[in-house]
Amino acid sequence: MMITPLFLAVATTSSWYGPASVTFNTPVSGNPFSPRENDARVIFSRAGKKLERFAYYSQGKWHAVLTADTKGEYAAELTVNGKTVEKQSVKLSTPVKDGFIRVQGSRFRFDSGKPYIPHGHNFGWEAGVPYPKQLADMAKAGLNWSRIWACGWDGKNPYIPRESTEKITIGSMYEPALERWQMVTDNCEKTGIKFQFVLFHHGMYSSTTDSNWKDHPWNTANGGFLARPNDFFTDPKAKELSKNWLRYAVARYGHSPSVMAWELFNEVQWVDEARRAGGWAVVAAWHKEMADYIRNIDPYHHPITTSSELDPAVYAAVDYEQPHTYPPSVFGAIVGTKTLPDRPLFFGEFGGSGPAGDAAAEQAIVRDGFWAGLLAGQSGPGQYWYWDRAYTAKLYEEYTRQSRILLYSGFADHLQGKPMTISVTGTEPTDLIVRPGRGWAKTDKFVYQLPGDAATGAFPELSGYIQGAAGANRPMMAEPIRIRFTAPAAGVATVKIGEISQRGGGISLKLNGTTVTDKTWPSSTANHRANEILSVPFSSGANEITLDNPGEDWVTLDSVSIPGVGAGVSATAWGTSGYALARLQWYRPATADTIVQLTGISDGAYELRQFNLGTGTTKSTLVSVKGGKIAPYKPVADDEGIVVLRK
Repeated sequence: MMITPLFLAVATTSSWYGPASVTFNTPVSGNPFSPRENDARVIFSRAGKKLERFAYYSQGKWHAVLTADTKGEYAAELTVNGKTVEKQSVKLSTPVKDGFIRVQGSRFRFDSGKPYIPHGHNFGWEAGVPYPKQLADMAKAGLNWSRIWACGWDGKNPYIPRESTEKITIGSMYEPALERWQMVTDNCEKTGIKFQFVLFHHGMYSSTTDSNWKDHPWNTANGGFLARPNDFFTDPKAKELSKNWLRYAVARYGHSPSVMAWELFNEVQWVDEARRAGGWAVVAAWHKEMADYIRNIDPYHHPITTSSELDPAVYAAVDYEQPHTYPPSVFGAIVGTKTLPDRPLFFGEFGGSGPAGDAAAEQAIVRDGFWAGLLAGQSGPGQYWYWDRAYTAKLYEEYTRQSRILLYSGFADHLQGKPMTISVTGTEPTDLIVRPGRGWAKTDKFVYQLPGDAATGAFPELSGYIQGAAGANRPMMAEPIRIRFTAPAAGVATVKIGEISQRGGGISLKLNGTTVTDKTWPSSTANHRANEILSVPFSSGANEITLDNPGEDWVTLDSVSIPGVGAGVSATAWGTSGYALARLQWYRPATADTIVQLTGISDGAYELRQFNLGTGTTKSTLVSVKGGKIAPYKPVADDEGIVVLRK
């Protein structure tokens, strides 16, 4: 049921005032969560100007919230089903700092014109630490972004009570969830955290992946009206109830600039409908219908997104893209993902592919996601998923360093930059350890020339899942992987295999066409880690290692190590003709002959700002740049970030 407000929106403005809330005493009858029964709206009037907002029901009464571009006193007229039932007044006086977040090309900005660079981590639900405390700790570390789910187990889903013993009538809403969202929104406003409001998640409508379908009250097995999870996307009643939730969210929380965006779905690729032939078209149509509905009712024009590895038709309905990744190399996966020319893109989730490590390992993963997003020219750093590890892994120490770097680097003043080539010569060669740059994804490149194709320490276009030749997923890896290199001396390459599919798999390694290893793993009761290291002896000169899986299903490739063919440093850069941001990871100490050179930077005098990424300490020196060469150059840490800024 489409409902269009009469006075939908104020034009986007640089100045906002509010919010102001009004509560009405008019008795409520019927279902207050059904606009079909109770189409409750409030018309706010001032000096001939009228703004319409939806009313929302809470604790037995109608309420409405106004944020507007003009301060002062407004008359507030409650209408129910088109009839005026009560009049009150409210006053707007408090300016809204910076306003709301908007999409501008491939970046974000506030209404004030100030750039917004999302930097934070996910916080889908409470995992031992209450929202108020963890949001405050995020803000203290300088973070400004999160992503929060409407999930039943956390008491934030309007249609699924937190406890199985609690029941609500289908079509009504679970009021504790609505109050809990109020608490979340209030605390985000208090701390300055902007969040993606995740309205639906995949487990609710999947029978196979993180499934909550068996507990869903809409399931006919539980007395509901949907025979299959697929039917959610086409059933008229499911659509109506979904829109009722969208309308309620807009009415109650949409006034808040802490709502960065409405996220229609978390990882919709895992729902049953998306996984059947022809299902993507249905999922895309649902996204378009819901996105159009939100745009038609949201007076504050919040951006709309969804996630994650989706058919392009799904992303066509939204304002920016949100891939997720859990690869062997987080840095390679994110830095190897191309930006979009017409809309923002940043990784809304990332994490390592293995089990949780120690604090240093987790901090290194978070650091990789941060730098990769910036250096790829994406709309923000990658956003780490495992918020429950924030304290055990001391991640807020790492995040504090990142926030200082964002500020001290001047990055927000140079958002028009592009990835640039950085080369380092004069270092001693080292062992090359390279990891796949994709998680569960299609491999798009099959021949790799070392060390050039592993400049980031990863193969960005290689999936960590080596698909079995006999398996249904073989099209994700259409041919064997070939790794070519020229060795200065004979040595032994190693290939580390991580996890084995429940259905079993295998690995075949050839050197220059001759089989070195053929190994298979049988089926088992579950996916399991092998952590097996296979050796490939090679001679000096040109070599090619061929890697394939003749088995039934996938195995994961953790890494390939080849002695003597790696550069002494891994370097990635981004910038303009007068500014560069780069990360250098030194595997061998720099020598007197080491030269760092940036392609595309103009000659002249520059300030070189160096960041020790492990300690957060900084150093500033004056340098000259000629032909892209920075002189003098001396590293400050094995893992360092640098800024080259024209004086």
